[in-house]
Amino acid sequence: MTGQVKEDILSRFGELGVRIQNGVMYFDTSLLKETEYLEAPANFEYFNVMGEKNSLPLTKDSLAFTYCQVPIVFSKNKGKVCIDVSYTDGQKKTFQASGLDSDTTLELFSRNNVIEKIVVSI
Repeated sequence: MTGQVKEDILSRFGELGVRIQNGVMYFDTSLLKETEYLEAPANFEYFNVMGEKNSLPLTKDSLAFTYCQVPIVFSKNKGKVCIDVSYTDGQKKTFQASGLDSDTTLELFSRNNVIEKIVVSI
């Protein structure tokens, strides 16, 4: 990967509002443009940490990307910011804030196939 490609990737994560501070992942979507959200439902295809191809259905007014090969979905709602973490064992954890905790962030960075997806309702 060239330096320019790395810089473009890092800039894009900044535009998407992904911030890491003191070992915790935060989301600040204030730089996102309205035109980046889907105008109609669609499928998001990605490769998980096991290298398997997956498809995730997305609704109108959402967008998705992967971070450490875990899909992160931004979904517009009219309530408070809320983060739902779905685990591969079927469990879920909800954060009523704009960030994860340090343990969940570490699980994401570990690429250990523990986290299935993260949905950020904004």
